Amino acid sequence: MDVMWGIMPELGAEDLATAARVCKEWLPAAQSSLYRHISIRASNPRSQLLARTLISNEHLRSLVRHVALSCFNIGGGWYRLLLSWIALLPENALLSVDLEGFYDDKGSDFLMDYPAIRTARYFTLRPPVRLARGRLAQLLAYPNLQGLSVGGWGDALPAPDAMLHLQPTRSAFETSGFASHLSAMLDAIDSDAQFKRFDVQIGWFGPRDAALFIHALKRHADSLTRLTMLSHDALECGPFMDDLVPALQRVQYLCCAFGTYTIPGLLSNLPSSVHTLVLAWGIDGTVNIQDPNGHGLILGPDPNNIPFPSEELATTIRSLAAVSRLWLRQLAVALPNLTRERCQPVAVACADVGIAFTRVWTRDLQLDTMVGTSLI
Repeated sequence: MDVMWGIMPELGAEDLATAARVCKEWLPAAQSSLYRHISIRASNPRSQLLARTLISNEHLRSLVRHVALSCFNIGGGWYRLLLSWIALLPENALLSVDLEGFYDDKGSDFLMDYPAIRTARYFTLRPPVRLARGRLAQLLAYPNLQGLSVGGWGDALPAPDAMLHLQPTRSAFETSGFASHLSAMLDAIDSDAQFKRFDVQIGWFGPRDAALFIHALKRHADSLTRLTMLSHDALECGPFMDDLVPALQRVQYLCCAFGTYTIPGLLSNLPSSVHTLVLAWGIDGTVNIQDPNGHGLILGPDPNNIPFPSEELATTIRSLAAVSRLWLRQLAVALPNLTRERCQPVAVACADVGIAFTRVWTRDLQLDTMVGTSLI
């Protein structure tokens, strides 16, 4: 628009009329696209101008569907100015809300009472976000809630102290953080909630944590259709997924973190409902290693990683397929960055039995990516 404004004085009457007609037709479409996703970052001076524009222009506010708010304290009144336009949005105006950097629970407290916030479908809470006690249960009871992503679970988000009654339409819950909070959350979710999706990125996870997690997750086995577990660390919980999967009779998509399964135990116990299986293997990350060509240190995969057992997986696939005990349609192996393993035996075995096979990098299995592409 600035370009058009600059050249219009140079146009003739006929060209000027044509340009004006084009701008008139183009502007509504451009506004709809530009204002559909609004990002307000408190540290960005332009955010104040954007907030003032949205406060004064009802038409532009009506175009907003996704809101991302970042780096807020309750300290100054201008913070409230940056958020006050959201109070003017009607119910059901927002599809998604993304909160990051609310260091004080007072900063997010008044926001949670806005009509458009209460009726949004998808929420993402990124660390550090602090919610006042009781707000989490209130959020989970929002009437339109279909997906929740929580990062950095800990002191910022206290464990629930009462039963969380989710709406029947709710489809997903994704979190990362402390193992004790995971079990507490699963225990607190009403078993009648039709809880369909659980994506979790876990840190340290011991045998006791695994036992509590299995017990809590089995309460939702009748409704769960997607389960994803990822970890950046070497887990010491043992292969508890081998024992858990027989109970997951409705799960269609299953992703298992490294250290939570054995290949024979997991595949032989897979329910017939599982059509997509992702096996994460190894610890993602790089270290300095000696160049095999003698050129000093180069960046390479962590030497503590155990080579992926391609031959074992290929043999297991063929054995189970031979007795009609493998119903997979897709298999993916997620390996650490810079790993040279090509998984060729697995690729050949999958091709022989009609399973689509893919090798991916662990970094491509980030929960934000999965939630962002499949839910919102």
